[in-house]
Amino acid sequence: RVIEMVQYSAVCLSREWVVCADCENERTWWDNMFTREFYGTADDGEGGTVTLIDRTTCMPAQGKEGMVNYGTMLLLIVCMGLFSWYLNKREVRFDEDNTTASDYSIVVRNPPEDAVDPDEWRDFFDTFADKGVTLVTVALDNEPLIQKLVARRRDIKLLLHKLPPKLTLDFDDEEGTEKIILDCMAKRIAADNSWFITKIFAGIKSFSISFLGYQDGYFQSEEKIWNRIKNTNDEIRELQQREYNAASVFVTFETEQGQRTALEAMNFSKAEVFLNNSNMRVDQSALFKGRVLECHEAPEPNAVRWTDLNYSRVTIIAAQLATMAITLGLCLLSALILFRSRLTLSTMAFSIILSTFNSIIPVLVRMMVNYEKHYNEGSRQASIYIKITVFRWVNTAVITRLITPFLATLGGRSKDLINTVNALMISELVVSPLLRYLDPFVILDRHYFAPRAKSDEELYFCFRGGWYNLSERFTDFTKVLLLCTFYSAFMPMIWWLGAAILFFQYWMDKFLLLRSWKKAPYQGPEVSKFSRVYFNTAAVCLGIISSGYAYAQSPYTNLCSCNADEPETEVCDGLTTQREFSDVLLLNNTVLSEVLAVDEASYFCNQDNVAFPPTPQNQSYSNQWMTDSQELLCRIYGITCIVLVCAYGFFILGGRLALFIKSLVRGVYNPSKVNQHKDFSDGIGSENFGYVPQLSDMFGFHFPLIISNIDEIDVDLMGWKDPNKHSQSDKHQNYDDHNLYFDVKHNDLHRERNMAPSEETDSSMKSKGSRPIFSVIKHYPPEWAKR
Repeated sequence: RVIEMVQYSAVCLSREWVVCADCENERTWWDNMFTREFYGTADDGEGGTVTLIDRTTCMPAQGKEGMVNYGTMLLLIVCMGLFSWYLNKREVRFDEDNTTASDYSIVVRNPPEDAVDPDEWRDFFDTFADKGVTLVTVALDNEPLIQKLVARRRDIKLLLHKLPPKLTLDFDDEEGTEKIILDCMAKRIAADNSWFITKIFAGIKSFSISFLGYQDGYFQSEEKIWNRIKNTNDEIRELQQREYNAASVFVTFETEQGQRTALEAMNFSKAEVFLNNSNMRVDQSALFKGRVLECHEAPEPNAVRWTDLNYSRVTIIAAQLATMAITLGLCLLSALILFRSRLTLSTMAFSIILSTFNSIIPVLVRMMVNYEKHYNEGSRQASIYIKITVFRWVNTAVITRLITPFLATLGGRSKDLINTVNALMISELVVSPLLRYLDPFVILDRHYFAPRAKSDEELYFCFRGGWYNLSERFTDFTKVLLLCTFYSAFMPMIWWLGAAILFFQYWMDKFLLLRSWKKAPYQGPEVSKFSRVYFNTAAVCLGIISSGYAYAQSPYTNLCSCNADEPETEVCDGLTTQREFSDVLLLNNTVLSEVLAVDEASYFCNQDNVAFPPTPQNQSYSNQWMTDSQELLCRIYGITCIVLVCAYGFFILGGRLALFIKSLVRGVYNPSKVNQHKDFSDGIGSENFGYVPQLSDMFGFHFPLIISNIDEIDVDLMGWKDPNKHSQSDKHQNYDDHNLYFDVKHNDLHRERNMAPSEETDSSMKSKGSRPIFSVIKHYPPEWAKR
């Protein structure tokens, strides 16, 4: 039974049997699980066989209904344009009301390899600043060293998790530590009396997070973990002997005008930067050691991905193209599997397979993106957004329509197209928000593992909050938008369903964001702008194109009347005039004892063979199946499709391409914000923070991992505090436990962890005669701020 909301759609429940003149040659259109019951053969009473088709009798698309949908689409375009304009204005207003480090800072992407001294960068950029440079960060290409230090920290946490609580170990004393570890392991094995159900849950959790690329050490012994730590220590000591080059430099000026003056002075073209051609039109005072610098406005400090800064754009783009190719391959694999399941399995099985792909593929995409390199978190989220959106668009909206047999488009059964789309929308309305709320990992952590935690840190980790991804939230919105526009011609009620889905998603996400999810790293507006500019507009364009085809292919019977005075009706000559048939054999091997066909006979005409744009000219013969009203409607939609595709290509894609081509021959920097005339040092600790090299949002760690010596800066530049640390004599020591700089002793180390430097020690970041092995940050506060 068709539910109430689908009754106000294009679903057609009225059917009648007709005699088809030449359908025996086109039986493959009906030979599938959807339409086998609509194709039958019977004896024509003259020793021959006649083909009978059970077709829908509803009227084809009419101008009134089509123009209502057309007006709705135009209204949507206008409203989305106004909303996008409003959001752009609000973003600028918000940015102007809240000055951040990005408004004062620039990033140099191509520094000379040996330019690791922050003082020489300060001296160079001071010439462009009205009040001088306040902060300089030189990021090094020391990713291998950082990765090993992080791996060492993870293994230490795994080891401590398996050892008795409150146990203190000195990991610099390897011999003594190994003896303690082996003794503890022997005692644990002898006294292991854990409940069986506890082992099952712990094993499931360990396997799940290992699938995501992490480990909790459940399946590893203490000895194995300790041996891995010792091997990592040896690798770290070897990496500490290497010489690392400057990868990027972040320069923070005391005023916004200083940043703008520097960017205007170094507004070079890509050709000048790539060729390092200082003879083209470059002011010699803007050269750093003879180098044409590539300078941009810096992202926010906690959005920088510090270990990815040493990769070239060619490497970054190549990795993104590779993962995109894999994503498209997954789309193709999903399409093939869904196509076979749609034609051979039940609607329930098809829905389960579709939901499974929609759940698994985004996880695989996030795993693939972990192998990509991005300069900032916004770029990474945009990459995730593009891939997940493409997959979900294709998987949910496009494939569902393409793999549903043409003749099952307007059917009223649960497996036909419109009811399938309605089921997808109901699932998005109810199931998706509910699953988001009932996060099984969060429930297990808080109600099962938390009471069994061995330490305060482990307990806090169980209450860290659920994980969310901003790019996936935008993906959910654009998926609903595409479903609404794509199927609005078939089901006008889908607009109300879409509004209800977005309403519930908004409030559920808001509740979880404020009450359950953990804080995500700052990402900036990149994903939001990318979604508005490219995907929201694409969803509307695809929706109008889909509507044009929906009206052009109506009434979805592949039958035309033999009564028309056209040459192709010659196939109807000699057709039996009998209209009562017995023992009709259907393609599903069912036999109908009696069938009464209507007087009007038909012949096969392919209504699915409509090219772009969907206009009446796509009919193989004039006036073959379209009514006059339908032809006018298709002309309007066909012209609109051409206009929208050209506008999207010219203004959206062409605008981006034109800007890229322009940047090849000249600089394209143009300040878009109002100068607030506030000094950077006025907002330190409240709204302005420094470019401190650190790894944010690391799984298993409550706080970021610092990868630099911060003794040369004001700790208020950090942007976060550990509430469990309360050292007042030297606030820098409050961050020592989170700083990888102290993990393994090296020549640059000027003091021990949690100990203030003595007067004899040098707090410099580098040892004499060698380059530093950690990124360098140095603070140059103005004189008034030192008082």
